[in-house]
Amino acid sequence: SIIDDVSIQSYIQDCTSSAFDLSKDYMLRADLIRIKDDEHILVATLHHIASDGWSMPILIQEVVEFYTAYIQLRDPKLSQLPVQYADFALWQRGYMTGDFLDSKLSYWKKQLDNVTPLQLSSDYGRKPFDKINGALAEFSVPSELVKQIRTLASTEDVTLFMTLLAAFKVLLYRYTDQEDICVGTPVANRNHADIEGLIGFFVNTLALRTQVQGELSFQQLLRQVKSTTLEAYNHQDVPFEKIVEAVVKDRDTSRSPLFQVMFDLQNAPDVPILSLGDLTLSSIKSAHNTTQFELSFTLKETSEGLRGSVEYNTELFDADMINGLINHFIILLNSIVSNSHSKIHNLQMLGLVEEDKLLNGFCATQTKYPTDKTIPELFEEQAVNSSDSVALIFEEEHITYKSLNERANQVAHFLQQQGVVAGSIVPVCMECSVEM
Repeated sequence: SIIDDVSIQSYIQDCTSSAFDLSKDYMLRADLIRIKDDEHILVATLHHIASDGWSMPILIQEVVEFYTAYIQLRDPKLSQLPVQYADFALWQRGYMTGDFLDSKLSYWKKQLDNVTPLQLSSDYGRKPFDKINGALAEFSVPSELVKQIRTLASTEDVTLFMTLLAAFKVLLYRYTDQEDICVGTPVANRNHADIEGLIGFFVNTLALRTQVQGELSFQQLLRQVKSTTLEAYNHQDVPFEKIVEAVVKDRDTSRSPLFQVMFDLQNAPDVPILSLGDLTLSSIKSAHNTTQFELSFTLKETSEGLRGSVEYNTELFDADMINGLINHFIILLNSIVSNSHSKIHNLQMLGLVEEDKLLNGFCATQTKYPTDKTIPELFEEQAVNSSDSVALIFEEEHITYKSLNERANQVAHFLQQQGVVAGSIVPVCMECSVEM
């Protein structure tokens, strides 16, 4: 048996991180960990090729029914399925061909042409990767704020998802100063009643691109997000991998294609309350150490408001940066519901302490200098004491104090040769450069 929590988490991690052999393995793997004679942990690992978030409650309900039937010595009672996943796959393969596929792809080619990668500042630097190390930060949005967001959405004739997505895009715009913002979002892709009860991978991904400009009001941006989202829904049948094949020409191995950030408001069925005979059941959280994207921002409605999580790439961002991002998002939401007519670049995003630090703390740069020396004399001293330190940066060029001092002396000697003396007026007209 396994006793301590660290060992349990380590074993669960081993269970869930072990690779599937798609050519011969079942796509569902189960491990039962015995803690004590009357206490066990069941670890169920599914490959994403065979399931999605919608499938989880269905699977759990069927497991409960099989267990209940077993202890009651009866046959399990499962709903009759009008179609199987194989039927859906066959239909999709025949449906997504020819002129129909071409017409759908033409929309995505036009919509995503020359999309700009999101340039979120990294705490560490960017490099090619295959497997991304990740972590998870959780937060909540208070119910009163959610109520105000819903009221705004209703007034503007948009959905809660569209309102939250628009707010998230404002957040990204303010963080990056980029106007071209493309965010991925999953869609259940279960558009027919016959497939709602199936376990399988139906989910598709949409790339939602918006031009976010600081002069726009939030209401104007919201209308743009609504239009883009509705258009994307009308073309959601195209598998995302086909869109990538059609749109992406030169792949940057340090980034995911088309978008680097996911946003999701979950509306999949809730996991049912578990009841297995006289067993007492509870769920446990497992360690989270991988992620597919730079950021995955997920929100789910609860009775207390919205429960949120940010899954992030720990090779790019640290926990403090992510916690700051979350705090800014909450403040931004409060500002939006109070000032939806305001221009995007005027919406409040900083807390009072942070704002004071930026306006006052970082600006407190007063330094006492000797009153018996001139500025050129002080510069000469600095050039001697820190000769190899960088004194000037212009674009990609770095100039040390020693080099800057030498260049300044050359200019001074030239001016003296031209007859310039103390008090002479010397006009300067140059392009912006190191020399300037």
